[in-house]
Amino acid sequence: NGMGNGTALAFFIVGPATRPAPLIAMATLFTPLFLAAYCMFLIFSAVLMGLFYI
Repeated sequence: NGMGNGTALAFFIVGPATRPAPLIAMATLFTPLFLAAYCMFLIFSAVLMGLFYI
């Protein structure tokens, strides 16, 4: 069967945004605190969208 639709949605949202290359590029522009908050927001919002995906 594979993974569920909500799981795939969360994976596709968080995956590209948390790769090392984009994070290193963002680290040159933003503070570490902002970068950590950005990652936490991405993960939290992806989980919520995955849970409530219809």
